Amino acid sequence: QYVGEGSSNAYFGLEGESDDRALVVRARRSIKANQQILIDYGDSARPSWRSLASYGFIPDYSILGPDEEPSVGANECVAEVFYNGVRYEVSSHSVPKELIKAAHASYLEEEEETRTLAMADDIDEGSRNMFPPEVALRLAKIMSDASFDLSINDSDSNESNNMENEDDKFDPDSIANNLVVSLRWTQNQVLLTCALGLRDYAAREDAST
Repeated sequence: QYVGEGSSNAYFGLEGESDDRALVVRARRSIKANQQILIDYGDSARPSWRSLASYGFIPDYSILGPDEEPSVGANECVAEVFYNGVRYEVSSHSVPKELIKAAHASYLEEEEETRTLAMADDIDEGSRNMFPPEVALRLAKIMSDASFDLSINDSDSNESNNMENEDDKFDPDSIANNLVVSLRWTQNQVLLTCALGLRDYAAREDAST
């Protein structure tokens, strides 16, 4: 079974000489008879589309609310976001500093602030003034737009799924389609939750000023 880092009790890897290599599974710690073997697939299964592309399944990810913290070893889902042609990964409760920098730089440009754009390179994670409500709302719109795009692309797939009969459930094309729909759903939920958290943050910041 796939699990998050810290929960695995085994690992796998290629061992042996080049002419006689084998995929070997080894225990990280003592495993009792009939106990389930838990393996962390590592970065090859994160985010979820990599797991689907590499192994043909989507892990049972946790999609946390904006106020929830991930537990140790939890398989937290992340979603892809593109901003100004650059790809970023966000979770339901966190946004990478690089994306905040990019959004902050765009905000300064559009608002024609007297501050230089070089200030955007000095973002301190604990500094509130470098992550103003306007930037949080800008990021929330990015997440909402990406989520909406996923919903639009899924509409045709959902209609076709509703028309499936029992035999279609074992059809390879139908199985692949269902996996893609499941992947899009997890991405959609992460983006919506992240957008909600950003809007909540912006409202709190506005209320405190």
